[in-house]
Amino acid sequence: MAAAVNAGIDMIMLPDGYKKAFEAMRDLVATGKIGGARLDEAVGRILRVKFEMGLFERPFADRSLLAEVGSPAHRAVARRAAAGPSPGRV
Repeated sequence: MAAAVNAGIDMIMLPDGYKKAFEAMRDLVATGKIGGARLDEAVGRILRVKFEMGLFERPFADRSLLAEVGSPAHRAVARRAAAGPSPGRV
């Protein structure tokens, strides 16, 4: 975990293991394997993006768009994303 955080990963999502991850992160900071400044940097970036997206003013999704989820257009985008970049396109 220290290598990932120190390499620039800002968010580690472990829905089933968050308690252990929190304890591990606390221990890594306490032992100096991850700097407190590095965590401040990560938290700052995460909060900036959330503010830019308006998640604090509008924390819930627009449910009026729910019918579009899984639509043929969405499935086409998902297929292109799963296929990866095309030749000549990055």
